[in-house]
Amino acid sequence: MSARPLAWFVPLARRPQARLRLFCFPYAGGGSAVFRRWPQTVPDMIEPVAIMLPGREGRYDEPPLRDATELARQLADAIEPELGRPYATFGHSLGTVVSYELVLELARRGLPPPCHMIMSGRGAPHLMRGGRDCDALDDAGFIDELRSMQGTPEEVLRNDELMHMLLPTLRADFAMARNYRRQQPEPLPCGLSVYGGLADQGVGRDTLQAWQAYSGTPITLRMFPGGHFFINEAPQLVLPALVRDLYPFALATVGTA
Repeated sequence: MSARPLAWFVPLARRPQARLRLFCFPYAGGGSAVFRRWPQTVPDMIEPVAIMLPGREGRYDEPPLRDATELARQLADAIEPELGRPYATFGHSLGTVVSYELVLELARRGLPPPCHMIMSGRGAPHLMRGGRDCDALDDAGFIDELRSMQGTPEEVLRNDELMHMLLPTLRADFAMARNYRRQQPEPLPCGLSVYGGLADQGVGRDTLQAWQAYSGTPITLRMFPGGHFFINEAPQLVLPALVRDLYPFALATVGTA
């Protein structure tokens, strides 16, 4: 059974007069906390809303999903009532997969498309292949794999009780990312900005530039210092860039919202 619609959304700053809503999709294992400081930089005309997926934060009692298309179908059911004002999306890593599949599902249903999408930390789907199969690893081995990715604080990795709660969701997210496949591009109904980390060994500039095949207009490619989690390493650069990319769409809604 799907969660009640409001369970999917965490307003990071309540801005009822905002001209543009920004739905934020976290990376594997992440939740709304990934974006909690964004309202300090994102201007009032943009309302950031984090997507909270099953199996984390206030939804720990729900089983996490392992299939991106099923997740997109459930999220489309929930998000339909929230599309009454112009919106954009931001997804990082696994979050790009979820946002991409969601927007395709919305298009199939004839629902309003986003004004713009920001794809961060993951190359074009038809070029990306899932990473290492972590299902065979025991908990200790899986935690070592997380440690090698440098995206989870060491104090979290060393907290046995917390990791016991997090591991089922992390394993499900990794399985979703590993099993996700797109044989060829399916174009999106809006323009794209694409962000990458200069030191991200797993996501190269060429695979990021390949998002062009998914858009009918030229994409904006931006590279930032840092590795795969550059959004955490260089927020002082990422967030102003995000605002620059979204500002024209927020302005375009003035007088129409």
